[in-house]
Amino acid sequence: SISLQTIATVSATGIRGVIFDVKGEESVGGKYSVSTLTSVHNGSASDYAVHGTVLMGGSPGSLSVTYFGGDILLQVTPASSNSTVWTTQYRLI
Repeated sequence: SISLQTIATVSATGIRGVIFDVKGEESVGGKYSVSTLTSVHNGSASDYAVHGTVLMGGSPGSLSVTYFGGDILLQVTPASSNSTVWTTQYRLI
């Protein structure tokens, strides 16, 4: 089975939110995506929204954000077992 993977870890110390820009490339399956996620935390939990997603050839995976151990984790559940490259940029707010 395909499991949840952490693709970026950001310390939550001194910040309240993170804006992630994420690119997914599953070349074998011809699936490409670019998404923006906005996340906020309260020191014990986080919430997030995925918006601005553009897909070509289908989705390479499902993105999510969680708070764990003082960090904000950007995570993905891949759509297949094909090799997928995830590239991220983020802004702290």
